[in-house]
Amino acid sequence: MGSKTKTSPRFSTGIRGLVGAGVLTLLLIAMAIGAGVLQGPKRPAETLNLSDRPPDERADVALNRGDWMMAATAMKELLDADPFDSRSIFYYAYALRKQTQLEQSIVWFEKAAEFFKYRPASHFQLACVHAQLGNTKAGIENLEMALQLGFKTRRGIGDTQDLQPLKSEAKFKSLIIKEQVSRKNYRR
Repeated sequence: MGSKTKTSPRFSTGIRGLVGAGVLTLLLIAMAIGAGVLQGPKRPAETLNLSDRPPDERADVALNRGDWMMAATAMKELLDADPFDSRSIFYYAYALRKQTQLEQSIVWFEKAAEFFKYRPASHFQLACVHAQLGNTKAGIENLEMALQLGFKTRRGIGDTQDLQPLKSEAKFKSLIIKEQVSRKNYRR
């Protein structure tokens, strides 16, 4: 008396069923890839037509790319909509500085310094701009203010290229020491 096992035309729950499910899954993935459903993520710079995007998105892309003219244009649009947008004020000034529109950037960095969040960085940027223009007294004053407000650079102010015109000033040397002491006491 033998008993015969009846096999179902459907997949069973054993090894045969797992293999069948795996093959079916691979087949579905291959079909989806072929149909273009499972494409990899597209990079924003490739997919965005920036002129159709809102100014805040255009500004972010431009800042990341280092396209200072586009960044300034987008930030200006944001400022036209909200003249008290501190982020736009700061980055508009920064974009102007990067385009070597130094006198204009001073005006905007001074406005940005009125906002608590951007005060230390604005004073540091003002120090850099004044140093580039040869205004050593204003450069030192702004640098001192930036350090008093807690501004820190990654490599130190002595290595900041834009501050090199201030290097011959005695006060600059004392500010370097002050920053070095502050950096040693600061834990990241």
